Parts: sequence; C-alpha cells; structure tokens
Amino acid sequence: MRILFVTATYLPTINGVSYQINILKKGLEKLGHKVFILAPSFPGYKDSDKTVFRYPSFPNPVSKKYPVGIPLLTPGDLRKIKPDVIHTHHPFAIGQAAKIISSLLRIPLLFTAHTRYEEYLREYFPHGKKLTSKLLRSSIKSFCQKCHTVICPSQDVKKRFGEMGIENLAVVNNSIEADFFHLPIDKSIKNPTLV
Repeated sequence: MRILFVTATYLPTINGVSYQINILKKGLEKLGHKVFILAPSFPGYKDSDKTVFRYPSFPNPVSKKYPVGIPLLTPGDLRKIKPDVIHTHHPFAIGQAAKIISSLLRIPLLFTAHTRYEEYLREYFPHGKKLTSKLLRSSIKSFCQKCHTVICPSQDVKKRFGEMGIENLAVVNNSIEADFFHLPIDKSIKNPTLV
C-alpha cells in the first residue's frame, strides 16, 4: 500500500506527533508499505529521505520550532506519490488539506487523534474557554465524520471522541521503538539496581 501522511509537524521538530509519525513510517515500511510524508519546510533543514515532501512555511511568531505551513502539493507530486490512502495527524487546516487531497483522488482519509486540543484552550483562551471548547468540539466532530477511520491511541481518547458522537473510531496504541529500551546487562553485578 502507498500511504501519504499529511502533517503540520515533522523532523527536525521534536515532539510527540513528529516522533510517532517517524516510527510509524519505519514500522509500516518494514511491513512492505511505501510511506510518504507531506510536512512543512523547516529553515535550514534538508531532507535526505526522498519520500518526504515539504510544503512552504513561514516563521511562527510564537515559536521558532514550529513553522507555520501552507499545505500545497503539486499535481506532479501527487502523480509521483500515487497514494492509496491519506493519513493525517491534525483535524484543522492541515487536516482540511488532507481531506481535499483524499476527495480529489477518491481515496480513504484516516486521522490519528494525537492531541488533547481542549487542554490548549486553558492556556491560550482562558477567558473564552466555554465558547471555544464548543466550537472546537463541533469542528473536530465535523472533520472526523468525513474520515474513513479515526485512530485513537488509547481507550481514553476513544471514550472522549465517542462522547462527541463520533462513531468511526479504532484504537491503535502508539508505537515504541523496542531497541530504545534494550540495555546491556552486566552479569558480574550481583545485585543490580537502577539509578
């Protein structure tokens, strides 16, 4: 299968979403799938991976680590990628771009609900949280209803989305890189302790 991930964040930006996309890409490729990434350009960063396509971005006035992208993909790029499925990791502007691509190509759209967006409201909209929360939930629900499947990384996320009236949910736990947890064992130590 040929899969196109459409994302608002990817390496070299370090966060949970970009990390999960990277290890999911590697895991799917080990299973024989071809995975492409459509992500914002990052100042001074050049990809060595030819399956990563960058769309234009401009500096974020709030955080330099998160450039603001304008998700564009040329028809030539789409012909080169020929995706069987679009998988987005964001329900808002980037997700809307993914929805347009999936509609144009008439292929399924999947969405992984990585982020608890309601938690951001407390930080960025503390005085209008009730109204913005209602608008946020309505926007997320509308987007999710246009997706083939909404992937929830936990039962808790599935429950929260189910409470919004979203039904096309599947739980797929986040990936981990098992090699990261393999530590050499020194058998000469009689009572090893973790420091």
